[in-house]
Amino acid sequence: MRCPQHHSKIPLSALLPGFLLRMLLLGVNVYAGSDSLTLLNGDVIQGRFEKLQGTSLQFKPLWAHETVGIPAAFAGNLQFSSGKPDVPFRDVRLEFVSGGHLQGRLLDVNDNAVVFKTTWGQVLTTRREFIHRLLFLPDEENILFQGTFDDGQWELAPSENDASSATVEGNLLTLRGPTHAGFTLPPLPEKMVVEFSVRNLMQANGFNFELLARGPPGRLQEGLSFMFGGNWLVARMSQPRGRNRQLFRGTLGHAIQEGEWTRFRFLCDLKTNQIQIWLDGEYYHTFHYDTEADPVDKDQFKIRFLNRNPSTVVEVSDLVVWKTTAAFPEIQIDGLNMPDPGYLRLHNGDVLNADLTEIDKGWVHVQLPQGENISLRRDRVDHITLQAEGHIQPKRRERDVLVRLAGSSDSFTLRLLSLDSEGLTGESDYFVEPLKIPPAFLQQVEFNIHQRIRFDRGMQRQEPLVFLSLDPMQMDGGA
Repeated sequence: MRCPQHHSKIPLSALLPGFLLRMLLLGVNVYAGSDSLTLLNGDVIQGRFEKLQGTSLQFKPLWAHETVGIPAAFAGNLQFSSGKPDVPFRDVRLEFVSGGHLQGRLLDVNDNAVVFKTTWGQVLTTRREFIHRLLFLPDEENILFQGTFDDGQWELAPSENDASSATVEGNLLTLRGPTHAGFTLPPLPEKMVVEFSVRNLMQANGFNFELLARGPPGRLQEGLSFMFGGNWLVARMSQPRGRNRQLFRGTLGHAIQEGEWTRFRFLCDLKTNQIQIWLDGEYYHTFHYDTEADPVDKDQFKIRFLNRNPSTVVEVSDLVVWKTTAAFPEIQIDGLNMPDPGYLRLHNGDVLNADLTEIDKGWVHVQLPQGENISLRRDRVDHITLQAEGHIQPKRRERDVLVRLAGSSDSFTLRLLSLDSEGLTGESDYFVEPLKIPPAFLQQVEFNIHQRIRFDRGMQRQEPLVFLSLDPMQMDGGA
């Protein structure tokens, strides 16, 4: 389509009818299943991405008969419609010193490196100095539910209109407009942990999480309900006969970034009627409920997510529920912050100054400062902090992109080498091997992450931002 010797730059507005141009620039998804390219000025183009060729994204818009080349310098992010992975069991989450994280299965740890298998099946090696924290996920035998959202256990609200739907794809639950989704678990243990990640929480303003629930969604007859409204949270306990009681209300007190994932952990002790809430690894609040006044049916356990706002899309990912016998952390008045590098934290809140020496099936081996070697049961260990966050910053390169994986909240930065129908290939200073990610595991690629170009939208109306390089002979009806 591009003629190397004879081509002209034609403004986007000259190629489209007015109504279609308005739909395009407003980001209207003309049909489901299309890829979405958001430009730096906020305009959105729907269509099908084909490949990265040189410094241009080869993209076929819905309104075009042929592929056009869009300079990568104008690209904001590319959202894929093909990301529907079958996410396998994972037992560790690697959080990197410069931000970003990856989940997978831990294979080996030595003095210099950590070896793990990614969710897409690739074995990667990274140096320990690049890892801020190793967060241990629950053992497989203790898991009551791990969010494979398409396994048939979910009860999804039917779509009432185009603006309201609850959908599941792999490990991702999407709530568009006023809708809900939930599931039922078998009889409850005395202690359990519920974890999940939420995106667009700052815009939610009416997002509900129902725990230990009975009754229809949104009309809780019995159980706990947590309502989020941007940066605040209200916890209520519903009782039979329509009675309910507010247990807690307060601001989150946590720096939630727009568009980023927020990780919630609910520690539930159903014997002592105690629940602790943690946000992104930091303690938030503990409250108790009275058994006689606030009965909970332990033989029927429902978890539900509700979006009450007609103008927002809320995503839930990485949901896991597991049973535990560990004592919950004893929280001091001033809260409990993440320990410094070289420290290990247990699920009961104990902190050890120790150096990680080895991890094998079921055990974590560490060396204490006085030289003594001890072994800890893996299901007792919450995480190990290896390096301070920001300890090392990777070199910034022009082709760096931020990759967000489908089926999880995982995201990380790498240097882009290729992107096409076979997937994404990239390099990172953090890994020995090049990363090769299949299309099914790609949710979004964000370009120009180190330097954002600001455009004046008023000037844009006079001097269109997007120019498509086309052969003028084709525009004249030739060829």
